[in-house]
Amino acid sequence: GHVMNENNIVVLDVRFSNIGASGVCGIFEGLSQNHSIKELIVSGNPINKKALATLAKVLTGNTTLQKLGMRFCEIGKSGFIALAKVIEANTGLTYLDVSHNSLDSTDACKKLAEALGHEKHRKNDKISKTILTELNLSSCLIGHKQMEELAEGLLRNRSIKTLNLDDNEFNVKAMRALSLAVKQNPVMKIVTVQESSITAEDVIAFMEKVGDNCFLDVLDCRNNSIDPENPTFQQARKRYNK
Repeated sequence: GHVMNENNIVVLDVRFSNIGASGVCGIFEGLSQNHSIKELIVSGNPINKKALATLAKVLTGNTTLQKLGMRFCEIGKSGFIALAKVIEANTGLTYLDVSHNSLDSTDACKKLAEALGHEKHRKNDKISKTILTELNLSSCLIGHKQMEELAEGLLRNRSIKTLNLDDNEFNVKAMRALSLAVKQNPVMKIVTVQESSITAEDVIAFMEKVGDNCFLDVLDCRNNSIDPENPTFQQARKRYNK
């Protein structure tokens, strides 16, 4: 923290540096007095609940940090629940990469969804302060149950423009859940679901559910089991112009 306060570093990259959870926690603590770092990458270092609680507290008063990379950080259920507090309270972060962690808990997905919501659809809905424009949840063990929970927050979100969901465990139910979020979100423009085991039928179900009122510009389905020559898929693609 002392070193961080004495310089004008804009990007701090300590990925895979073997600093441990305590080292990451120390870096997070240093952000409380730092007003120059705009991008922080701590990927490949373990991050525990204590470190994320520290981050949530620190970022409440820090609007300088804009990009945060936490790939391969062993974040699980309790970590994502703590991370939700970071998201809903912070007004500086625009980019968050938490790919290659474990978001297989529906409870954690529910908390994360609550942290993303800007509009109030139900009486108990929280109003988030987040201004995230890009969220990377690739390789996070997200299946259809997790996607159903996340969709509840994404459909109320009005800042995320790019959502990365590559390499997750998607099927037709997951794609339908995703379609609900996309259909009601005029801001989201790019969604990627590469290498997510989806088929042409799954994409067709997505298109049909979204219908004509889709604001999305790109649905990136590359590297999946999709036959572009499938006649039903071609008809659906032409029908919905996607």
